[in-house]
Amino acid sequence: MSSTPELSKAFFYFFFTEEVPPGYQPILQIIQTKKVITGNIRARLFDGVFRYSDCFLVGPCLDDHPGIENTTSIIRVLEYDMDNSENHRRAFLKITSCEILVLNAPVPNHFYSFDGKPETVADIVHQHGYQLSQGERSVHKRARQDSGTNSPFKFGSSQDEDSIHPPVRKREVKDSNRSLFGTPGITPIASLSPFVNKWKICGVCISREALRDIQSQKGPLRVMSFVLMDEHNHSIKITAWNEVADDLNAKITEGDCYYVTGEGCIRKKNKKFNRTDHDYEIGLNSSCETTVCTDRSITMPKFSIKRTKISDIPDVFVKDPGSIIDLLVVVDKIGEPQIVHSQKKNVDFTKREISLVDDSNASTVMVLWEEQTEHLPFEEGMAVALKDMIIKEFNGGFTVSRGQGYKMVVNPELPETISLYSCGLGMANVERDTRLLSITRISNMADNSGDAKGVYFYSFVTITDVKKDGTIVYPACTTCNKKVTDNQHGGFDCEKCGVRGKASYKLRYMLSVQISDFTDSTYVTLFDDLAQELLGMTAGQMEILKSEDFERYHEVFNSLLHKSFLARLRVTNEFYNDMKKTKFNVMSLKPVNYNTKSRILDMALQKLENL
Repeated sequence: MSSTPELSKAFFYFFFTEEVPPGYQPILQIIQTKKVITGNIRARLFDGVFRYSDCFLVGPCLDDHPGIENTTSIIRVLEYDMDNSENHRRAFLKITSCEILVLNAPVPNHFYSFDGKPETVADIVHQHGYQLSQGERSVHKRARQDSGTNSPFKFGSSQDEDSIHPPVRKREVKDSNRSLFGTPGITPIASLSPFVNKWKICGVCISREALRDIQSQKGPLRVMSFVLMDEHNHSIKITAWNEVADDLNAKITEGDCYYVTGEGCIRKKNKKFNRTDHDYEIGLNSSCETTVCTDRSITMPKFSIKRTKISDIPDVFVKDPGSIIDLLVVVDKIGEPQIVHSQKKNVDFTKREISLVDDSNASTVMVLWEEQTEHLPFEEGMAVALKDMIIKEFNGGFTVSRGQGYKMVVNPELPETISLYSCGLGMANVERDTRLLSITRISNMADNSGDAKGVYFYSFVTITDVKKDGTIVYPACTTCNKKVTDNQHGGFDCEKCGVRGKASYKLRYMLSVQISDFTDSTYVTLFDDLAQELLGMTAGQMEILKSEDFERYHEVFNSLLHKSFLARLRVTNEFYNDMKKTKFNVMSLKPVNYNTKSRILDMALQKLENL
């Protein structure tokens, strides 16, 4: 005789046809489990024939058997009931008490999947003659409940004869069940899943995004989204498109309460754009309805963030380049708006950079675009909490920009805000930004680097020479910025774009200057944007000046000599005829802040004195 107990074959069929005798205790096997937001366990169970997915282990069952969700145990179900509420697509088997018969049994590899519809598997049951029995007692068919009621039947361990045909009665909703199955008429947000068909939720809007236009494979779309939080502090993201988005954009306000009803339209969340704790999100369609709630009030939660320190940004980006983070920072410096040209779209944009620092001895830059650059709600030295920021990597450094769910709070009421101010932040702190080294040391470190992308450093430098007699401008393709060549037939060719005779171009800088410090000097290349900023005129204007006033042309270059800057350098090793050559490119030039420089020199002297 086998030591493995026999499972209650076809139990799920008889469970849904209501042909289970009162007091019957089925023997089932746990196949797979998943913890849901409420703390209960959703389980896929096997009855020896059928596998059913809508089963839950709750309450005492979990208390009596901690860790049961990590097993493939065979259990005797002592107490259980069914919920066939209209809020759910199919009925749930809810197990409140069980006994473990075998802790870890082999998982079966042959079974029939059961979808909660007995008629789909009736032939299998009748063909094999499955029936339930307990001892010598045969199956007693229950009187069917009216399909229009929501009354589940309950099974227990009682063997009282009066319970053989118990009267049909409406099931009372117990408080212990509300977290999973919902209060009457309202579905708790925590219980929403693709398995819940019809639902109605109520919550306060804790955040919303502006209506925006996007491009998709199906063409242009209008989209807006918001987050609702219910009275149990569970939240879910809701998204609408096109006409529905237009309607909700005028209706949804942060802090107001709303009812949302729908059927289906619950999907797995996209973690890249959804930072709620819920596993799912709602995509509204035309059959859904959103109305203002006037008969109940849900308190708006206090503002909070999941803080990432600036020094941790590189590690976060390496783990997940699409990460969305929250920051608590001090505004160090506010840059002026600048006009930048997009080569890809061939349009101009307004850009503004905001330097941010925090108490992790690091800094970063927040990049703002277009209307974001206007009417800033903060000043230099203020503490700011930034929610839903996107990390961008560029030229070896990291910046942050506003995500879809972006939110800013100036001087937020957070525990870390006071300590942030007490650190004395709000001043330029280049010394904690990046490696600040001499030219000699940079050359040595770059020479030993095997990084094909190059290495990046900061250095205080002085311009000591400008190569103004060579080629300082070149005709660049307006599409790719590569040099175009004269084909001697009145046209220009671009090799990279493959355009012959019709390549359009404009003049761009490629300026070579010598920079020096107290250890060494080297020639570096300044490309168009930096050279234009330094010289104060475009490459085309410089060429005109060269032909019209050669003396003034030289004076422009001579005015750069002996000026000092804080330079951000990119250093690469390149090979020509099997000879390695170290090449320096300037990524940025900033005027020297001598207070910062003095502080850095003082730190260096202290280190030397401690040797």
